[in-house]
Amino acid sequence: MALRPGAVTQNKIDFSRSFWDKLIELPLSSATTYSDEGSLMIETTQTGSNERVAAVSGGTANERFIGVAISDYRRITDFVNVERCTIPATSAYTFQLNKTTPTAATFYIEDITAAGTPWTNASPGAPAATTQYSVTTGGLVTFHSADAGKTVDIRYTYTPTTVELQSRFHERPVVAQAQSFFSQVAIAVGYCEIYTTMYNTANTWTVGAALYQGASGKCTTTNTGAQIIARVLSIPSTTDVFLGIGYNVSPGVMGW
Repeated sequence: MALRPGAVTQNKIDFSRSFWDKLIELPLSSATTYSDEGSLMIETTQTGSNERVAAVSGGTANERFIGVAISDYRRITDFVNVERCTIPATSAYTFQLNKTTPTAATFYIEDITAAGTPWTNASPGAPAATTQYSVTTGGLVTFHSADAGKTVDIRYTYTPTTVELQSRFHERPVVAQAQSFFSQVAIAVGYCEIYTTMYNTANTWTVGAALYQGASGKCTTTNTGAQIIARVLSIPSTTDVFLGIGYNVSPGVMGW
């Protein structure tokens, strides 16, 4: 069953349509204090013991991807939102984001009639030309007057408020976050299709594109680390904030 269009994102993985062949459980590296739900995980060795352990990807070269973390831990500083707006026809050509705690440098704005062509972020200055915009720390987006009347999609990362966190997750059970105590994490391996919000919202995403391991365990299109042998299954939209990814990984083997 797919996520209903417009439904609230309750997790960083949409479990209603994600699946995997099996889960393996590995100890976390001593340098990894937790594993966020949906994090891209890499295999490494524990300093001093040579033990095979898991760590969150850092987006650096020669990292060995081993799967996505299936975890109940959710970092509260990077949730995703996608909004659509029609730029006002008259001054001041502004739009107030629904989430007022946006993260700088995470924005992707495009005209809905020219999908895949990102606009230019002029922050903190004012937009000086068409297809430019600026964003304040409170989430007020300002557009250039030449773009009045256009309809755009805005994708960004934000920090949820305390009220939003409580409405989403309520009080966590005493058995939650066991991996933080036992220093273990479950990782989805084999053929997997994962619908996740652990991705760089500022990237241009296209179906079928290759994935790379980014910083903080996030998917990225930037080739700064080892390429994940994976593909994009679906791209985020105003009705579905999840990025769909497919990969096939087994010990010692990576492929479709």
